[in-house]
Amino acid sequence: MNNSPPFNIEKLKFLLDNPFDCFWVVDITTTRFIYVSPAVFTQLGWTVDEVMRLPIDKIFSPKSLQKLMNEEIKRYHHFITGDRRPEIVSSLGEYEQYCKDGSIIPVEISTHLVCDDEQSGAIVVGITRDITKRKNYENHLLNVILTQQGKIRELEESQHTQPALIIHFFGKFLVTLRGSTLPVKWRTTKTEELLAFLLQNDQLCVSRNSIIDALWLETDGDKAAKYLHTTLYNLKKDLKAHDIAFDWQLINGSYCFSLPDYSSDLQEYKAMIKMEVTPQNVLKIVQVLETIDVVESLSKKSIRKIEAGIRLYRGDFLEENDYLWAAAQRADYRALFERTLYTLARYYFLIHDYPSCRRIIFKLIDLDILNETYHEMLLKIYIFEKNNDAFMKHYQHLKALLQSELNQPPNAAIMNLYQQCHDQDKLRASDKNIYYQPFFKNN
Repeated sequence: MNNSPPFNIEKLKFLLDNPFDCFWVVDITTTRFIYVSPAVFTQLGWTVDEVMRLPIDKIFSPKSLQKLMNEEIKRYHHFITGDRRPEIVSSLGEYEQYCKDGSIIPVEISTHLVCDDEQSGAIVVGITRDITKRKNYENHLLNVILTQQGKIRELEESQHTQPALIIHFFGKFLVTLRGSTLPVKWRTTKTEELLAFLLQNDQLCVSRNSIIDALWLETDGDKAAKYLHTTLYNLKKDLKAHDIAFDWQLINGSYCFSLPDYSSDLQEYKAMIKMEVTPQNVLKIVQVLETIDVVESLSKKSIRKIEAGIRLYRGDFLEENDYLWAAAQRADYRALFERTLYTLARYYFLIHDYPSCRRIIFKLIDLDILNETYHEMLLKIYIFEKNNDAFMKHYQHLKALLQSELNQPPNAAIMNLYQQCHDQDKLRASDKNIYYQPFFKNN
């Protein structure tokens, strides 16, 4: 007695008419379709009749066609010689198929080899499924994984390469540990000051007398030596608490130190503010080459370094610390910073990058608000930009400022600029007429 369920023709029709998975049959001998379900239109845009007439190389991408043919030939050879292993009879793989509009979609194809007794060969029964959404999700997931792995790798590398101590000299003296944003706490303020003094010039050997003169100038000699010795031990203990080694030896009246692994904004600033481009060099390039593009390309690397150095200067050298020995250096670094800004402003003016020039000039005016050279530079930019309102507003502000602070009017050069801007005919003049007055003065 046969207990198998009766064959349901309606279920079979439902499977064949499924609008998403395409059911098909191919004759291996002719590589032509014997049957294709209507779902092919949903997947590829071809009608059943169009697909039935298409050769197989018009349906699969070249790479997928090569892969398909290589695999099917091997399977077919084994199958017709009687090999009925599961991996020969059935197969599942991913391929690329052409749509009617020329686009390519990823598909998953499940195939099953069936004997064709009439032709003494075999046919392939297959189901094709569009896996575009699945591939997009897989690619998105892969990108997320790769991005997270990259971030983890960058974090590990930064933690590995980052110095043990990060030192800030500009503004307020601060010391942070690798991987932390909280400043290190010191036993005493003198402990912190001693470290700042030792690290300011990257010196491995420092005269004991120079340390005492800087930190304990008004203290009796014996007491000062004792205070220094105690402060050195406090510094060693504070650093050791964070697993940072710090040792020294007194040799011929100088302390020789094994400094901890550190980096500082002062180190970076000194390295970046090495003036590879000067106004004189830029002027010479302009005169010889007469092309702004070449000037910019030759100077791009140097300007980037100078801009980076400027960003490090978040305040004067140790300006928030009451270190008497830092006063002279504070003035030197400020003067260097101001000269750097002025050189950069002049460079930007030469290449007609007025927005960048104006940005730097505002910094200069913040440093020295009564310096008429900086105000003159800003007013010239407003003339070149034909910004009459901005010129007049700044001129009136400057005039009132000078009268209030110095009891004097603007200098002759600025008054001349005012006349140029005030005269409507000269405002309409060409850039050539405006350029008649040299920008750089011979000092």
